[in-house]
Amino acid sequence: MAKRWRGLLPMLAAGLLASCSAEAQREISFSKTMQPVFNAKCLQCHFGGRAAFDMTRDDSYQDLHKFIKPGQAEASPLYIKIKGGHPTVNPLSTAEIEMLKQWINQGAVKN
Repeated sequence: MAKRWRGLLPMLAAGLLASCSAEAQREISFSKTMQPVFNAKCLQCHFGGRAAFDMTRDDSYQDLHKFIKPGQAEASPLYIKIKGGHPTVNPLSTAEIEMLKQWINQGAVKN
């Protein structure tokens, strides 16, 4: 019986790792994932000219891309500022920061 488990254990571990990797690589949707985070965490300050970046303008998505290097989260000013602890009323959680990183690394597509 122990021999059977020894052979099964590496297969289970490999399956678990593949599952985690697939979840980590899932496509992050701007409209379903990022926009709600931005609305909840950023909009209270970034509207109506209260901050340099106004999220309520019609061209706000294009304007947002001035702060993003698609495919390069670590080099994107938005990610650097948020990861570094941008002083906000509602800071992003670790999971939200990771989603932002994934979205940027996936090309920061408006989907």
